[in-house]
Amino acid sequence: MAVAAFWFAVAAFIVVGALNARRGYELKHETIRLMLEKGEKIDDALLRDLVSPPKWHTAHPQPIGAGYTAMRVIGTMLLFAAPGIALLVILAPHGQSTPAVAPVGAAIGILVLLLGIGLHVACRFVTPPPARDGRQ
Repeated sequence: MAVAAFWFAVAAFIVVGALNARRGYELKHETIRLMLEKGEKIDDALLRDLVSPPKWHTAHPQPIGAGYTAMRVIGTMLLFAAPGIALLVILAPHGQSTPAVAPVGAAIGILVLLLGIGLHVACRFVTPPPARDGRQ
C-alpha cells in the first residue's frame, strides 16, 4: 500500500507540474491577446520573450551523425559485454546449488546481445556523420 501511495504522489507531482507549465503558457498568450485588443504596440523583444520556450526547455543542437555514432558505440559495447554478463550470472553462484541460474544467465546474455545487434541494425536508418576526409 505504501508503494502505491508513493507512486501516486510522484504521478501527482508530475501532473501538477505539467498543468502549472501549461497555465503559464496560457497566461503569456492571454497577455499578448489583451495587449493587441487594447491597441498597444508590442515590440519584437517582448513578443519573442513571451512566445519563446524557457531556456531549460530548448534542446541543444546536436552535430550531424551524433545519434549514429552513439548507437554504434553503445551497440558495440553491448556486443562485447553480453558474453561477460552471461558468464558472470552463470558462474557467480559457483558454490551454491542453484541449477536454475544457468538459463537465466544465458537469457540475460542473449537479451543484451540482441540489444547490441538491434542498435547496430537501427543505426542504418540514422544519418551518418560526414566523412573525415571530406568524401561522402
